[in-house]
Amino acid sequence: MTEISQENRKDIAPQLDEVLQNGIPEWQIDAADAAFLEQMARQGHQIVEAFVRFGNHYYELWEQKKAPSITARQQAFFATYFWPEGAKGFLILWRDVLFELQKAFILHQVRAIPKEEVIELYEASQDTVRQAASELSGLLDKRLQDARKQKGGVEKILRELKLQQNPWPVYRDQLQEILSQLDQLVDSFRELSETAEAFQVIREALFETVAACQEELVQHRKIAQQAIDSILHNGEVKPGKIANQLEEKEADIQLANHLSEFSAIAEKKLASLQEKIQVPVDTEGGLILYKEINFQRSTRQWMDSEVLPLLYEIWEITELNTNGLKMSLLNIRNRALLLASDGAESKNIEFDRKDLVYPMQSFIRKSDATEQDMLRLKEMVQARMKDSFSLSRIYHHSDSFLPVPLQSTINKLRVNQNALVSRLQEWTVNQSKAFSRFRKTVEIEESLSVSEKVVRYLQSRNWETTNTHYNSLFLTKGYIGESFWVGRQDELNHLERLIQDWRNGYRGAVALTGQRLSGKSLMGELVSNRYFPQRTIRLAPQSSITVQGRRMSTTYDLEEALSFIRKHTLNTPYLIWIDDLELWRDHNISLGKNVSALRRYIDDYGNHLFFLVAMGNSLRHQLERFFDIMKVFQAEINLDRMPLQDVRDAIMIRHGATHKELLDSKEREVHPQQFQQMTAKVHKAANGNIGEALNIWAFSTHAIDEDRVMHHLKNLYELPDVISQESALLLSSVVLAKKTNEYRLRKLFGPAFSDKYRGVLQRLISIGLLRRAADGWLEITESAANDLGRILEKKNYLKFHR
Repeated sequence: MTEISQENRKDIAPQLDEVLQNGIPEWQIDAADAAFLEQMARQGHQIVEAFVRFGNHYYELWEQKKAPSITARQQAFFATYFWPEGAKGFLILWRDVLFELQKAFILHQVRAIPKEEVIELYEASQDTVRQAASELSGLLDKRLQDARKQKGGVEKILRELKLQQNPWPVYRDQLQEILSQLDQLVDSFRELSETAEAFQVIREALFETVAACQEELVQHRKIAQQAIDSILHNGEVKPGKIANQLEEKEADIQLANHLSEFSAIAEKKLASLQEKIQVPVDTEGGLILYKEINFQRSTRQWMDSEVLPLLYEIWEITELNTNGLKMSLLNIRNRALLLASDGAESKNIEFDRKDLVYPMQSFIRKSDATEQDMLRLKEMVQARMKDSFSLSRIYHHSDSFLPVPLQSTINKLRVNQNALVSRLQEWTVNQSKAFSRFRKTVEIEESLSVSEKVVRYLQSRNWETTNTHYNSLFLTKGYIGESFWVGRQDELNHLERLIQDWRNGYRGAVALTGQRLSGKSLMGELVSNRYFPQRTIRLAPQSSITVQGRRMSTTYDLEEALSFIRKHTLNTPYLIWIDDLELWRDHNISLGKNVSALRRYIDDYGNHLFFLVAMGNSLRHQLERFFDIMKVFQAEINLDRMPLQDVRDAIMIRHGATHKELLDSKEREVHPQQFQQMTAKVHKAANGNIGEALNIWAFSTHAIDEDRVMHHLKNLYELPDVISQESALLLSSVVLAKKTNEYRLRKLFGPAFSDKYRGVLQRLISIGLLRRAADGWLEITESAANDLGRILEKKNYLKFHR
């Protein structure tokens, strides 16, 4: 610099050169990245302070014409007209370096780049900033020297520009704006770093859950093999002893709720994610480019669509495998007990031990296929997490963050006019064939017995075991994420108003009613997750609840559970979610007693606790008749029917999540009009019941190969009227209880059960209208539940419709 320039700089900003020469702060490789970025932002503040003092000094000299000499006047002019652009450029470079390092730190945190790349970027940035600082330090003198070499010199430039407004105030404001961007970058790094940590926790919890399910399959195989070896190679053990050993072993097998554990971890981390924020993703032309991202919603939707369906399938495989093992053990135990009762122990009657262990050997053979299915699903989960579940996607210019892929087939469906013409031509020929088939069908129909018709009815509602991955998305019960939620907007708006009224001090109590499969459980879980995250107590008999860190194992005594909740929620509002009110009864405590307790607690604590209670239509009518139950609720929301378009959307979303191509019965790509017709038929067959509609779609869709499925709506036969007076009374009691057993039926019907109803019960089980679950409870076969309800209502045994 010139002598005059050095003198003036000493007067106004002696630290400017020193600040510029400092360069980027020293970065310790093992130090916290956030601390380094904060230090760089603070140093940016120091640079701007020095710039502003420098510019203000010369601006004052120029505007007030106080320059002590011509040279000083020229210097003031160039310092306010030309130097600020260089200062702004340097600060933009500083900001861009901070952004690139912030981005590198995030990418390294999510393991998208190695540490070596971050080090290389830091070192290159240091060199670039030092070079730019050196150029800025000499910029003012260089411009003065260049001007003096031109014709007319500096004075000519002054004459040409003196009438223009001095640009320094505008540059000064721009420097402050860039300075605020430095602070924003540091803040965004903290948010992104916390998001990356949440992603990592979710990822690890997911992989641990899958690994735990996989390990359970391995352990189940070991248990099965040990049971086989014990029976085959220990010839002295008699059938009675074998039965006792197997009973103990079966009792020890408990299904760990890995899915619930993962859901709790994932929900906590998802709730911590930022909602709508501006994320810096790139720089261009001196500007920072932002993406608006709702991390919480995007991550929830992606998990719901891409991962949770696979995880539900993994859990279902684990659960089925556990139940299969328990059933095999019980099967062998029952055979052993039968041998023991026949006198095998006392008379030393030999028995075929290989035949005895056959159920367990069959279980092991099936385990091979089960483990392969588990491995396939595990690899799919790992692939999707690796390809998409990373914060690095925010920096992909062409992609949205965690996009939920629209289903690959319905989105590309097109109307093929030529195919439509061909189908019209085929129609005439098919009519004559159809009439002949119809006449033959009538003849066959007349020859079938009622029991055969029931079996045919049930078989028409079975789904393919080879299409498990596809069907699992349609047959999964309960809440599977908001990405799969459609419709019910009026009901949700109603519920939201009721919840807001409750928060304003009014009573909070809502009854969800509806037929089987109408979506009561799904609605309750949606309300829980959307409006009461981390503030829901799910009440079910024979389960456990945790309130404020205190744990309780519930029985069938609802009053006992409500008393525990009241005691430990005095200062915290909770949602009390009771799904299937029908289940709250046993031989010691009647449903009526539990309902009376529920009424009292809603009356006394409904302003502090929000009660959401689901029950079937039949129970609703019975409780209204005897307990005037509906008066205790603020509102009743009935879910019997869902509009056609909502059912259509529900099918479309689930099909899309399978990533399979949809074909018609002739293996042609389905076009939009066909899809509308297909779903309209399904909606009609289901009488608008959303769960039945999804089941019917699953029953009617068959796997062609790994990438394609074919939809062909089965001939859904009607349920014949098999109901006598005895079977009607028996079935009505099961409908109202939802599940029961012989002991409860014996208590209900008294001596008449053995005399009259036991045979009826066995016949209903044998033809398939009743089924025994793995835990021993008797239930109406799900696919027949609503049709049975309609028949019973028609015969005036119960109320089925709302």
